[in-house]
Amino acid sequence: MKKFPVSIFIILSLLATNILGLEAGASISSSESFKQYVLTISANQPSCLKPSPFNNLESTLQAGFKHYIILANQNNPLAQYYIGLAYAYNIGTNYDLDKAIFWLAKAEKNNDGNAMYQLGLLYNAKAHITESTQSTAQAYQKQALNWLTLSAKSQNLQGLLTAAYFYYHGIGTNINKKKALHLIYKASLIDSQASNLALAELYLHSQEPEEVKQAVNLYLKTIKTDRLNYAQLRSIYSNRSYIYKHGINVKQSSAKSTYWNNKYRNVQSQFQTSCQLNNTPS
Repeated sequence: MKKFPVSIFIILSLLATNILGLEAGASISSSESFKQYVLTISANQPSCLKPSPFNNLESTLQAGFKHYIILANQNNPLAQYYIGLAYAYNIGTNYDLDKAIFWLAKAEKNNDGNAMYQLGLLYNAKAHITESTQSTAQAYQKQALNWLTLSAKSQNLQGLLTAAYFYYHGIGTNINKKKALHLIYKASLIDSQASNLALAELYLHSQEPEEVKQAVNLYLKTIKTDRLNYAQLRSIYSNRSYIYKHGINVKQSSAKSTYWNNKYRNVQSQFQTSCQLNNTPS
């Protein structure tokens, strides 16, 4: 099985900090850890800061899961999508990965790019479950890439950028940087800033000097921070600190490295505070 680097490749907005979330060779052994893993790779934030549809979906499904399951059985595609997420993320019902895939596959038949993207995430997650052998893990990753590619064809931003990550690192396929860059280009037509961050994340630890240079330029250029989520800001600030600390295509500067590390820590503190506030019972 391809061992990919620990980095949070931002993809929902791509995310820039560890979209796949696991160290090479890591696995998931419990329902709760699996839930947290999938939440991380799908929302790029913990449950307290989940973006749409999670921010409204959780309260809706907690109260009305039975209603949605009836609609899902009546072939309502939106209900099928929500029920799939409910089973995947243990919202309003017990976690059940197979049922999650079953309902999301039904929703996908309506050419739902979001459902295809979620299926890609879930099959990739299955590759890291403890009982998966190397051969089954590889098969799951191929299925994951297939769903992500279909999502990308529907012009789904997350699907485009996640598929690019797979092709760049050879996950579920052979390494194909040309195809990865083509997907990032197509994503840039939807969200250029998210795509630039995705490219920077791919290139920063590349073995190619020109790719590293481009990554540094992307990380150090002026960025409109009001359009970024916590995960993206943390990635930008931490990588700027890393670049100056090691003098990567810039003059080494401990002062600048410390400055950006402090910015990173401030964002991290705000991130954790927001989680605590969102998790405080009313």
